[in-house]
Amino acid sequence: MENPTQVAKARSYQNYIGGAWISSSTGETFTRESPATGEPVAISQKSGRDDVEASIDAAREAFDSGIWPQNDAVQRAEVVREFSDALQSDMERIVRLLTTEKGFTLKDSDSEVKRAIGTLKFYAGLASVVSAETSNPYKKHFHLVCKEPVGVCALIVPFNYPLDLLMRKLAPALVAGCTVVIKPSSLTSGITMEVMKYFDRVKSLPKGVINCITGPGGTIGTQLAKSSKVDKISFTGSTETATEIMGYASGNLKRLSLECGGKSPNIVFDDADLDKAVMHARDAVFPNSGQGCTNKTRLILHESIHNRFLEKLIEVTRKLKVGNSLLDSSVDVGPVASESQAQRIIDYIQSGETDGAKLVLGGKRIMDKGFDKGYFIEPTIFDQVPNSAKIAQEEIFGPVLAVIPFKDEEEAVRIANDSPYGLSSALWTKDISRAIRVARRIRAGEVMINTVYYRLFEYPFGGYKQSGIGREFGGLRAIEEYTQTKHIAIDL
Repeated sequence: MENPTQVAKARSYQNYIGGAWISSSTGETFTRESPATGEPVAISQKSGRDDVEASIDAAREAFDSGIWPQNDAVQRAEVVREFSDALQSDMERIVRLLTTEKGFTLKDSDSEVKRAIGTLKFYAGLASVVSAETSNPYKKHFHLVCKEPVGVCALIVPFNYPLDLLMRKLAPALVAGCTVVIKPSSLTSGITMEVMKYFDRVKSLPKGVINCITGPGGTIGTQLAKSSKVDKISFTGSTETATEIMGYASGNLKRLSLECGGKSPNIVFDDADLDKAVMHARDAVFPNSGQGCTNKTRLILHESIHNRFLEKLIEVTRKLKVGNSLLDSSVDVGPVASESQAQRIIDYIQSGETDGAKLVLGGKRIMDKGFDKGYFIEPTIFDQVPNSAKIAQEEIFGPVLAVIPFKDEEEAVRIANDSPYGLSSALWTKDISRAIRVARRIRAGEVMINTVYYRLFEYPFGGYKQSGIGREFGGLRAIEEYTQTKHIAIDL
């Protein structure tokens, strides 16, 4: 096992284009600093337009030559499976590197890497299931409906779950027969490039099938979205960036999968199992430092249980340990991703007080106990939050919970749906009829009943409204996001 000091030494990475490690055409690099200590941890290429074009051309050639899309589905699956086995064999090292760069806890990183590996294995198992449909309804004609890979796909991945979210896109794209250009977040470029090394070791992977370049999103993402050589964009990130991508992608009517922001409601009715709901309400927001698009950051509480519930919630949230997980594995909440993100969260906290919400826990940046060089924010709870307040309407991406009381079912549903987002949601009640009734009325891509997290590879994930377009996971549904449908008719 590498110790924290060894892991924290800055690692240098090149771009991965056409099966080769290449420095950027700009000759420039950028450095990622640890969000826990401020120490340099990764040095990555600051790519320019020529690098983007080179990566697209490599993916285009690998696709158009047929070397990957026309490969046997079982062979494509074997490449994905071999890669997942390599990651699994070195999992402990990857978990520590991931924690060093993104700042979450070791427990969270361990969970993420396991999900990423599980995603790869799951889709490798589905590769051979994608098949043609045939029919012969008329004597003189025979019909085929074929699924073919969509082409070159740009995969744009955020910092909060860089491996998990990448594999949700990459695994179905590869088994479908697509080639890819990956654009990781500048905050987690190092761990992404580290993982690319494992792909580079898979000898049966043709050169150019997977390409990965690092640098500013404004340069790379824009060029990928505009390029006529790119057939599909799969993006996870802010709604604002997604709308820009949609505009750029209109040039050649690219296929789009957009998984965007969320301000997910967590409704607790008066007949809920309070103790269970309290723990889940806490763990739906704080352990990943609040940096999750599905986090249940609006707690909608029935007024009759409001005081008891909030008292219990404050008590259990106080017990969360904030710190650097690499130095103390018992830590529950790590730092947020960057200085700018920390300041953004503090600005939101100040706006909550301005908008009339009552701060009942936290609300400050932690600067003592040796945390002054990191980006640590106290777990924060606001009560009596107007649903019109900024902290109830906008995605904060930090450890901040807005508590909103309600009187009856109708009001609970109205508050839950009074949001530009519709990614995830949860509700708590022992009345199964009410549970189904309310679940059907909530405008969100998923509804968790008496839990806040139960996502499996087999079930589709995505949002309503400004939370996105398309679905990830969902087995064959996800693979179909990376395919075209073709009808062939044969005169016999």
